[in-house]
Formats: sequence, C-alpha cells, structure tokens
Amino acid sequence: MAILAMLSGYQWDAKLVLSLAALAITYGEFWLVAQMFATHPLAKSVALLKQLQDTMEHHASLKSRFDAMNELIEAILEVTKCIIEFKRLPSQYISEDQPPLSIAISHIPTAVYWTIKSIVACASQLSSLLGMNYEMIAATTSDTWEKSSSIHKLRNISDHRRAELDRCYHHIQEKMHVEYYQMLVHLFETTQFDNMKINRGMIYIKDDLLPLEVGTTHTRASIEVLRRKTVLLLLSDLDASPEELLVLSHIYNESRARPELQYEIVWLPIVDQSRGWNEEAEVKFKELQAIMPWYTLHHPSLLAPAIVKFVKER
Repeated sequence: MAILAMLSGYQWDAKLVLSLAALAITYGEFWLVAQMFATHPLAKSVALLKQLQDTMEHHASLKSRFDAMNELIEAILEVTKCIIEFKRLPSQYISEDQPPLSIAISHIPTAVYWTIKSIVACASQLSSLLGMNYEMIAATTSDTWEKSSSIHKLRNISDHRRAELDRCYHHIQEKMHVEYYQMLVHLFETTQFDNMKINRGMIYIKDDLLPLEVGTTHTRASIEVLRRKTVLLLLSDLDASPEELLVLSHIYNESRARPELQYEIVWLPIVDQSRGWNEEAEVKFKELQAIMPWYTLHHPSLLAPAIVKFVKER
C-alpha cells in the first residue's frame, strides 16, 4: 500500500512498470555478483560488503528458494507485458469507454495490486537472504506455499487478461475489415488514371513484398509487374475446373505471340479462412497453381477477409 501511495500520481501500467524496475535493479545486481563471485575479485569484494558471502557459498542448497522466486518473477513479467499491451491498442479502432476495452480496463487496478504485492514478496525474500549467515537462512521458515499461491493467482490473472486482449483484437480486426471494405468500394466507384491503386487494394500486400507467383515456375514477383498493363482478375475457389483452366491457358499462351492482345491474368483464390487451412486444401491449391502460366497469389492467406467479402458481394 505504501508503494501504491508513493506512485499515486502515475497511471496503473506505469505503477507496475516502476515497481518492477525497482525490483530488477536489486535482483539484477544480486545475480551479477552471484554469477561472478567465484571468478572475479571485485564481485567477491562486493559480496563481502553486502554480506552475501554465506548466501553465495551455499547457493546450491538454496536452489529451490531461488527457483520459486524466478518462477514468480516470470509470472509477474507475463502480467506486466499483458497490461502494457492494452495501452498499445490503436485508439482509432477501439475506445476506452466502450466494451470490450472498458471491461478490460476496469480489471487492471486489481491485477496491478496483486502483481505489486508479488513484487514486494520477491523483494522481501531477497532481503531475507542478504546479511544472514547460512544457519539463519537454513532456519528461516520456507514460504514456498505462499509463492506457489501467488504464482497460481498471477497466472490466473494473466489468462483472464489475455482472453480480454483477444476480444479487443477481434473487435479491432472487425473495424479494420469494415474500413478496408469501404476503401475497396470507394476505389471501384472512383475514376482511376492507372491500375495500381486497385491492384494494391485487391492484392493485399501485408508484409509480403512479393505477393505474386508464376504458377508453373514458382517465380515470385511484386505487383509492380502489373503497372500500365491490362489486368484480368481470375476469381475462383479451389473447386475450379482443371479442364476449363487448361483451355484458358491455351488462349493465354496464344496471346503471348500477339503484342496487341497482351494482357496479364492474376488468380485470386477465394477461400473462407474461418474454416481453417489443412493439408488437403494446400495440395488442391498447389495443383491448380501448377497448371496456371499466369500470375497467381502466392498463398490464399494473403487475401484479406474484406477482399473476399467485396468479391462475393460486389
């Protein structure tokens, strides 16, 4: 409670980060001395000054206590990362005063309280090992059960916060899909002076700078290969007829010999990603891709859900 009073001017995530940073300084310094104690004269001198010599020399017998503390710190870190993640959610897609984020935020103070309480427990445990001789350390009542209880509580808190984060991310994705869909509608309703805006809209690049592939050669390409060209989008699911594709391939290959008829075809495989992607679907996709001499999307997962919705509805 004293720590919370000291940090009353800070937001909840900052209270937690500052408390953890304070523990990290103490604990980090302790472990630095512990790791170098046997080989570095300066570390040995620091251990003597801080009355750590008995703790260092009997470190092996104290292993279970340190293991429990490290496990608790891992749980503390997990909750801290989770709470920080809430602060990084894009405000243009999710509001703090509306669900699901408002519900998640209401639980953060309790999560921070229990996490800081665990930080204090770690600091107290560390303090109890400083300046005590081995007999005193060995005689100290073990608080393993208390640590185990704290670890369980923090993991439970972390699981619940992660579930709330997932709901927030789902909300954000839905908002982004609506925005993307509206952008596509606007693109197709507006006069375009070249094809690249629509190409970039329909062939969603994400982080893949080479989203296209020539099916028969598996050569990767950027959408720049489509600039200033007539582009035909071939839209189908994975049940496209191989016979029809072979006829189209014949027509396409014949057009290559006549410059005035040249155009590019891009296959966009329309797949419902919500049904999952399995090995059977992968084999089917690769078989169709292999008989196409034109450009295909490297993988159906590169097709944004908003594009699939646009194709189906528009």
